[in-house]
Amino acid sequence: GNLGAMINGISTGAYLSIAGGKAKKSVLIVDDIAHLVPLVAEKGGVYNVCDDHNPSFGELEAIIAKQAQGPTRQLDLMAVSFGDIAICGGPYEMFDTNGKQIKENSPFPVTFVAECANGANGYFPSENSWDNGGYEVDTCKYVKGTGEMLANEFVGLLNEMK
Repeated sequence: GNLGAMINGISTGAYLSIAGGKAKKSVLIVDDIAHLVPLVAEKGGVYNVCDDHNPSFGELEAIIAKQAQGPTRQLDLMAVSFGDIAICGGPYEMFDTNGKQIKENSPFPVTFVAECANGANGYFPSENSWDNGGYEVDTCKYVKGTGEMLANEFVGLLNEMK
């Protein structure tokens, strides 16, 4: 899942933090459950294993990076709107499927996706392109699914702006 991809990406130095890691995630870690089961097995009863703290992705990134001793990368999203027109982009190259995902889900009738804006941090292949390989996939510094994650973050940003 997404948490596994985050752990793998940070561990290999291929993780990209999007939008400052502000999104929240309810987390239940298998190792924690494996540790708790023997402790409560004798007592029995019903337990709520999720506390009321849902860490942000930024908090999770920091914990995982510290444990894996791997780097994270942060990429700021950029967007501007003028009436019914929005332009969003960043320092990367997305595959067309992810650009279409942004345009189709944008609350703005006209949405442009600008690539290689303020830099060039590499390619973000769409998830279905990974099986086909090729230059963009072979040289990608990020984990599979980052293109879709980035597109979803842009849609969220555009919805906040509308």
